[in-house]
Amino acid sequence: MARFFKKRSELLGRRPGELVYIGTKVLKNTEIHEILYSGDSIEELRVAGLPQRTLDTDTPLNRWINCDGLEDIEKLSGIRDLFSIPQLTMADILNTTLRPKAEELPGGFFLSIKMLNYNAGKELVQSEQIGMIAGSHVLLTFQEHPGDVFDSVRKRLHENLGKVRKENTIYLAYSLLDSITDNYIDIMQNLAERIEKTEEMLTVSADEKVLGSIQASKKELLYLGKAVRPAREALRILLKESQPLIEEKYRIYFSDLIANMTQVIETIDLYKEICNEYLARYNGLMNDKLNETIKFLTVFSVVFLPLTLITGIYGTNFDFIPELHLRYGYLYFWLLLIGLAGVMIFIFKRKKWF
Repeated sequence: MARFFKKRSELLGRRPGELVYIGTKVLKNTEIHEILYSGDSIEELRVAGLPQRTLDTDTPLNRWINCDGLEDIEKLSGIRDLFSIPQLTMADILNTTLRPKAEELPGGFFLSIKMLNYNAGKELVQSEQIGMIAGSHVLLTFQEHPGDVFDSVRKRLHENLGKVRKENTIYLAYSLLDSITDNYIDIMQNLAERIEKTEEMLTVSADEKVLGSIQASKKELLYLGKAVRPAREALRILLKESQPLIEEKYRIYFSDLIANMTQVIETIDLYKEICNEYLARYNGLMNDKLNETIKFLTVFSVVFLPLTLITGIYGTNFDFIPELHLRYGYLYFWLLLIGLAGVMIFIFKRKKWF
């Protein structure tokens, strides 16, 4: 499946809002993992069926319900009904081809964002869509497949480190987004190191391997920017004045996320310019090599041009060529050719033509 644009043929002929999973098919059954926590306690559950809605949204106990796998339409429809998720929002969660977005919901908000990871073996940036639905005491997250960048958040929850257990699920949502943003920065650092190694390769030799490295780096920068730019826009939408769930004390945290994403975007633009500079330098080195080759071939041709002329003259079929009857004519002929070639090479050297 294409990384930059995934096919949406499954949506053709469907009703608006119909639940259809668009993405890489990895996990057929949706796995639900629930964490119940407060400042004093924490409980972790693996849910076989649907979550039991035993907690109302006005209780002090917070819930983080994470769903791994988006192919189980029946179970996800049950979650939609259980938490009164709008049909179009649920359809957006299942359509992983959409760009990151944010919108208000009754009593909360919806946010979809790309979670990235860097495959060091393939040297590729890979993405996975994360859907978040946040209320005052409930946070739902939807992932395409197991595995994420949230282990540090889970550790802080279990060990009661920092503020995450003392705050509501809006702060938890911020913590998850912060982990995603930190991973953006880490990926950018990996790409920066890879790009700067290209400069060392350029100083050694400019070959097709260097060109491939430059072009691959530019592609990964574009892919990273494709995820980070709309994610920043989505966070800016969340911070608008009409979003009551994000209290004033939390706004500074979300503003910090936007600042970090802006830094990543500016770094992406910087390294794209560096890649363009490397590409221009590579083309310059290739032109220099081509010029050297052309210069050598030109000198070679010019040296042999008069020699070819002389050889052609004495290779004609006239009967009366005086030099043909000289005793040492053949020797004189070679001395003339060698001497003429040597004089021409000496002149070219003096003029520094090669």
